[in-house]
Amino acid sequence: MIKDKMTYRWLWGCLFAGSLVLTGCSDSSEEDLVDPDNTLQLMSLTRTNGATELVGTVGTDIKAFLTSADEMIQDNGKFQYTGLGWDSNLSVKEERQYYLYGYMPATIAGATVDDSEPAGGYSEGIDLTFNNLPDITDEDICLIVGVQRVDGTGTATANVTEGNYSYLSGIRGKNYVNLLMGHLYSGLELNFLLNATYAQVRSIHLKTITLTSTYGKVNATVNIRKGRGIYQPSFTQASSATNEATFLDTETVLDNQYTVTPLAINQLVYCAPSIFDINGTYLTLTSVYDVYDKNGNNLGERTSENKLRITASSLGPGQKKTVVITVKPTYLYVLSDGDLDNPEFEIN
Repeated sequence: MIKDKMTYRWLWGCLFAGSLVLTGCSDSSEEDLVDPDNTLQLMSLTRTNGATELVGTVGTDIKAFLTSADEMIQDNGKFQYTGLGWDSNLSVKEERQYYLYGYMPATIAGATVDDSEPAGGYSEGIDLTFNNLPDITDEDICLIVGVQRVDGTGTATANVTEGNYSYLSGIRGKNYVNLLMGHLYSGLELNFLLNATYAQVRSIHLKTITLTSTYGKVNATVNIRKGRGIYQPSFTQASSATNEATFLDTETVLDNQYTVTPLAINQLVYCAPSIFDINGTYLTLTSVYDVYDKNGNNLGERTSENKLRITASSLGPGQKKTVVITVKPTYLYVLSDGDLDNPEFEIN
């Protein structure tokens, strides 16, 4: 009987110890989950060649991937500007090591995005492939190229190191982040000059300026790595199509004040670098304008088409090119019978 009681107690002790082990495993699993009451907040964002943007535009979202060293924790993360500040659905535990990647705008027109873990794990970076991107667009497609942890106090001054994607979370309510964004596309800006002699007798009223590309959709692969930002992304043609982007859609006067200092059309069009080639195969700039004499008489509408001959080697991701267009006449017809008055748009 004594032996039976001892055996019973021994079995009960084993069962009790086993339950403790199982309970411990369960608790450990829960600790690995994110804390929905401890969200990561965006304090400020900066673009690589721009000023700190302390506020955003309502409706502009940043897609975010939150990872550990070897696991994708949240692939549907989002920073969203609400009008009162930046909010997010990214949840973190206290004092844990994370890595943060992403891009903006979160909803790129028509694009799908594949993300994969590189060799060495997410602590080394992330591989992002964008499919069916537009070849030209007014959207500034950017990727997160730097992360800085801040505690949310004081002003939102950003001092983000490019190539740092590490985020060591703080205590609850103290998880703020500054982001550095790098441009994936190249930027085009237009400047117009009026021939000085021609400006003595004519002014040009620009009505519309349109960039047309026949390149089509673009696939882009970006290998984000620790210690660097966007580095030698790969662009390939996904499908051929015609796409247009507008620089100007309201009338702008080009007159003798723009014979030395050019008129800047302060609107960028963003282009995938793969659409540039020295022969101007894919890009056409179309300008529609009216010609006026100095008495204010409209001599009629004109249209000018120019091929843009830009090489990809001279304009890569994050670089901007200012295209200077000089308007000069084929000849000067001083009277107001301007049917043959067709000034040329010459791209320098």
